Amino acid sequence: MPYSPPVDPNSSFLTSGFGLRISRRTGRETFHAGLDFKGRRGDPVYAVSEGIVDAVREDVQRRTRTYGYGNVLSIQHPGDGKWSVYAHLDEILVERGQVVRAGELIARCGRSSNGKFPRMGSHLHFEIRNPSPEGLSPFPGPYRRWNVDPRPWLESKGITMVRRGFELRSEEH
Repeated sequence: MPYSPPVDPNSSFLTSGFGLRISRRTGRETFHAGLDFKGRRGDPVYAVSEGIVDAVREDVQRRTRTYGYGNVLSIQHPGDGKWSVYAHLDEILVERGQVVRAGELIARCGRSSNGKFPRMGSHLHFEIRNPSPEGLSPFPGPYRRWNVDPRPWLESKGITMVRRGFELRSEEH
């Protein structure tokens, strides 16, 4: 399987998209740099595409460059020059430098956030980032600076989001 949805299409669905949205916490318009997929704590999280685990950060209770992401990992995808980011994880099952295949179990869904969002429900926050201007890893790095809408990237892999899940065009891949 060359590509995979990041979550099980039968038990998870999109709850928040990329771009401007109204914050449930503040009621103000804010930018959301990824896609959120509802999930129960412990639900599987999969690598979307083959790559190398670039960063693994734990849910430390202090302000860091990954503040708000909680347990988070990023995967570099050398084939297309992008990085995927998986955040708010309950458990990370891979290590930095590990090569992963599409569809490989890499983590478990959760609600970790370094204490920034204490009432947040369990979900996967999924991002796609371009490299920094120097061609280096964009993670950790400034929120929003190198983020791109994950939908076109997923669709280029044959993964289309529908109302309550995903459609896979596996015959093309």
